Amino acid sequence: MEKIPLFYNVLSDTCILYFTRSASEELKFKRLHRKRQLSLRAIESMQGHTQKIIQKSGIPFIVCSEDQQVGHTFGEKISSAIQDCFVQYEHVIVVGYDCPQLAARDLLDAHDSLVKGNNILGVDSHGGAYLIGINKVSWDKEAFQRISWNSSLVAQELTEHFFNSSNLLFLLRKADVNSFDDLQKLHFLSFLSPFICMLIQLFEAIRIETSVQLDKGFYTRIIPSFRGPPLSSYF
Repeated sequence: MEKIPLFYNVLSDTCILYFTRSASEELKFKRLHRKRQLSLRAIESMQGHTQKIIQKSGIPFIVCSEDQQVGHTFGEKISSAIQDCFVQYEHVIVVGYDCPQLAARDLLDAHDSLVKGNNILGVDSHGGAYLIGINKVSWDKEAFQRISWNSSLVAQELTEHFFNSSNLLFLLRKADVNSFDDLQKLHFLSFLSPFICMLIQLFEAIRIETSVQLDKGFYTRIIPSFRGPPLSSYF
C-alpha cells in the first residue's frame, strides 16, 4: 500500500484507508452507462472526487488499489489492508469511491467518534457501507473476513459484529452509485450537487434517449436532461 503524503498532518492516530481499484479494473465489475468510455470517465471522476474529499479532511490516508491488495476474496483483501493499517494507527476509517455524497465532515465526525472509543458505520442505500470506522481494540480480522461482502447484508452483519464487541454509532444514511439509475435518484436527493449534476451531464449532455422495443420495431422516447454546470468546469 502506498501512503500519500499530505501538506499537514493533524490527526496522526487515525488513518483513512481508501480501498479501491483502478478505473479500468473497476469497469470489469460495474457499468454506470451502456457506453464503456462514459462509464470509465464517470468512475474516474468519482474516484478523483473522493480523494479530494479525503485530502480536505486533513487525516493521513493510504490508498490501497488492486496492486497492493492481498488475498483471494474481497473479505480477505480488505481485512489484510486494515490489519496493515493497525500496525501504525489506532483507528482506521475505511471508504470506497462510490458515494458522491461523502463529505470531509463525515470523516472528521468518524475520527471524533473513534477517539472516544466508538466504532462508526455509514450505511448506504443498498444495505452496504460507505464508511466503516474501526478501533484497534475491537478489531477482529477473522470476523471481518466472514462478512457477506458485496451483498445487501453488509451493514446488518457489521452492526451485529460491532454491537457484540463495542459501542457503535451511525452516520447519516447516504446513497451509493452502482448504476445510472442510482445517479438519477441521487440527483434528487442531493439538492442539485454540482458534482452529481456533472456526472449526469457526462452521460448525456443534451438529452437522454431510451429506446424500448414494441411489437412493431422500436420507439424512442426523448427525456429532457437535468440542468447543471458545464462539463468544462470539471475537466
